[in-house]
Amino acid sequence: MMQTTPLDPTWLHAARRHGRLWRRFAVQALVRETHYRAHFLATNVVGLMQLGLSLIPVLLLYSYTEDINGWSQGEVIALGGVYQVTVALLWLAVQTNMSRISTYVRQGELDLILIRPVSAQFYVTLRWVKPAEVFMVLTGLAVTVVGLRQGGVTPSASGIAQAALLIGCGVVLLTCAWSAIVYTTFWFTTTDPVSMLVADLMQAGKFPLSFYPAAFRVFFGFVFPIGFASTFPTEALAGRGGWGIVLAGIALSAVALWLLRAWWRFSVRFYSSASS
Repeated sequence: MMQTTPLDPTWLHAARRHGRLWRRFAVQALVRETHYRAHFLATNVVGLMQLGLSLIPVLLLYSYTEDINGWSQGEVIALGGVYQVTVALLWLAVQTNMSRISTYVRQGELDLILIRPVSAQFYVTLRWVKPAEVFMVLTGLAVTVVGLRQGGVTPSASGIAQAALLIGCGVVLLTCAWSAIVYTTFWFTTTDPVSMLVADLMQAGKFPLSFYPAAFRVFFGFVFPIGFASTFPTEALAGRGGWGIVLAGIALSAVALWLLRAWWRFSVRFYSSASS
């Protein structure tokens, strides 16, 4: 009897194969964007307008004071830039996919995804890419630099490394939280209203956690971890962070990924195939 060789002998082979697949998704999306340049331009213009509007409350608040709970105007502007970077990364790779998962389930398209030689969870989470969001990532970085300069802050190499890792943790944690909610579509007709609520909750990341009451700080720090998307990375850039919170973020991300994987396997058991 002939023995078949497994497609991915190790997890490293699987990671490489899925990484190459995602690069193809990105290239396809980039080619698609070149055919709709007006849409690309409109997306960026709208994003710039939203970024500008988000800075108005900050300017109004600091027109009456120079410091709020230990945060200067420049630091809060920098936080807005960091928030923009994190959200743009989510919109780049995740947001479109979250809105499609319920459609896969309702219309039976998940049947074909489940039989593909690729992780179905990977496919439904990262299949569609929005290259236009790269511009908003760069814009967010520019706002961060402007805010830090206005606040008289010069981040160290260690602070920049901590901020980059914390932003990565923020993207992973928010993706896990969002996905976990969307997976309830296996029981409900649609999760669109809940997804809208998630987008609204993300707005809390435009301001430091110290601006909120204690209960909200805990919620936005560890339950719906928007703090890893803006507050913690900005504190690292300002020299008020530390490797402790970075290690905590990495540990939380690892646990969140493991729990999400278990939740996906449990949820997909309740999928009613269109062919059944």
